[in-house]
Amino acid sequence: MTPLRAEEITLYCEDKGEGRSQRILEAAVSALSGELPFAPTVRPGVDSKSDVQVRTKFARTQSGPRLRVFGVRDRDFLTQPLVLNARRHAFHDKPQSVTSWPLSRHCIESYLLDDDMLTAAVPDASLDALHAALDAAAGARLWLDVARGTLEDLAYRLRRIRQQDIEERLADRAAALRVTLGVAEQMRRELDGASSEERLASHLDALASDMTANGPLRCRVDGRELIYELEVALGKKRGLLLDRLTQHARRAPPAALVADVRAILEAMPTTWRTDA
Repeated sequence: MTPLRAEEITLYCEDKGEGRSQRILEAAVSALSGELPFAPTVRPGVDSKSDVQVRTKFARTQSGPRLRVFGVRDRDFLTQPLVLNARRHAFHDKPQSVTSWPLSRHCIESYLLDDDMLTAAVPDASLDALHAALDAAAGARLWLDVARGTLEDLAYRLRRIRQQDIEERLADRAAALRVTLGVAEQMRRELDGASSEERLASHLDALASDMTANGPLRCRVDGRELIYELEVALGKKRGLLLDRLTQHARRAPPAALVADVRAILEAMPTTWRTDA
C-alpha cells in the first residue's frame, strides 16, 4: 500500500509498484503542472485492481490530518451510464459512497494506440496501414470481449447475492434444515434470475451496442491484447511494441490521456485544489 501524506493528493491506480499505469499517469499529471497549479501535489500510488476503491474509502475515513485521496480505474467493460454514475461518486462527501473514477478507454494500454504514440513507436509503418490493422483486429475481437464483459457483469451480480439473516431460534435439526433450505431456495432464485438466458442476452446486446456506439472500437476492446495482435500483424516479437509504446508514453504521455486526467483533476473538490 502506498504511504499517504496529508500534504499531497494521492491518486490510487490499478497497478503494481513502478508499473506501466503508475508511470504513464505520472507523466500525464506532470504534463499538466504548468496548466493546473495544484497538479505537482498529485502523486499516483498503486494498489491491486480489487483494492483501489477499498483503499480509497479507508483512507478517506481516517481521522487526523485530512487525507485527499481518490481512485482511478480501468474502464474495462463498463457501459457509458455506469461510467458516468461512477464518476459522479468519485469525490463523494461520504467516504463509504466513494467510487473509483473510470478512464474513458478500456485500459491504460488503449491510449497507446493513438497516432501520436504509433508514429513514434512504429516510424517505418504508414498510419493508414496501422489504422487498417487495428480496426480489423478490434472488429475481430468484439464479440469475444462482449462475452467477457457479460461474464464479468454476471460474476459481479453473483457476488452481491447475500444470504438473509436468520431471526428465529432453531431448537432442533429439523428446524435448522427447514430454515437452511428456505434461505438456499431464495438464493437459488436470485442466482437463476442473474444467470438467466434472457438476462445474459440482454446485457450482451446492450454491451455490444455501447462498445460500438461509444467508441471508437479500438478504444473499447482489450487494449493490451489489441497491441499484441497488432504486433502479429506487423511481424514483430511479442511485447516489443508494447515496450516501445510504454517508453515513449513515459516521455510524452498520450494527448488523450492527458485530457482525461485534466478532466479528473478539474472534477476534484475546490477545497482540495485551493489547499494544495
